[in-house]
Amino acid sequence: MNLRYCLECAQPQTQLTVTEYTCPQNHRYYNNPHAAVCIIFLRGSKILVSKRGIEPNKGMYDLPGGFFEYNEDTFDAAIREIKEETSVELLRENLELITAYTGEYLPNVSVVDLVVLAKEWTGTFTPDDDSEALEWKPFSFVDDPEFSPDYPGFRKLIESLADSMQN
Repeated sequence: MNLRYCLECAQPQTQLTVTEYTCPQNHRYYNNPHAAVCIIFLRGSKILVSKRGIEPNKGMYDLPGGFFEYNEDTFDAAIREIKEETSVELLRENLELITAYTGEYLPNVSVVDLVVLAKEWTGTFTPDDDSEALEWKPFSFVDDPEFSPDYPGFRKLIESLADSMQN
């Protein structure tokens, strides 16, 4: 994100902290994390991953999902993003918010990923939007260098979810 100029008056900005910026008119801008949602689909001992078809991280794998739209609810964002990227339909009652992770999406752009578990879905997974391919991979794939982002403890979370769903 280019934060050199004020969004209100277009004068040069000065960075005060890692998050806060100001201009000579004393307008404040806060480079806070952007909200995103990623959805976990489990099938047996496998997790659905999406191969990115666009930058950033083109060719890398991650969970299907994306950024919230303005004033969008978490579950509405999950339902919309999954429809856009996979053509699969989700219902609110089949979704569970399980955790959140913070990470750097691009230099100077951080993201808070709200992680949602899809317990049921309808339709056939078909890659679309910014997804080049959708693949079922073993849980261990989240430790693979081709998987991004690198969330600490993510594999343990996936295995724990799979165990709880089988019981």
